Amino acid sequence: MVEQEIMFDKRKMEVLVKEDALIRLVVRDLVGRGNEWEEALLVAFNSYILDDYTMSRVYLSL
Repeated sequence: MVEQEIMFDKRKMEVLVKEDALIRLVVRDLVGRGNEWEEALLVAFNSYILDDYTMSRVYLSL
């Protein structure tokens, strides 16, 4: 089985912010701490999508 490479996509992350309570909480917290929106999306992607098999499958399905 060949693994599909997961690349950051702002649009997909914005969909996840709307659909997933944890991702929404993390992104809002990061923005509240002074991070730019896209930077917060990237941090959440690196921390919660890349390191989690289930979330990476959800992300790829978007």
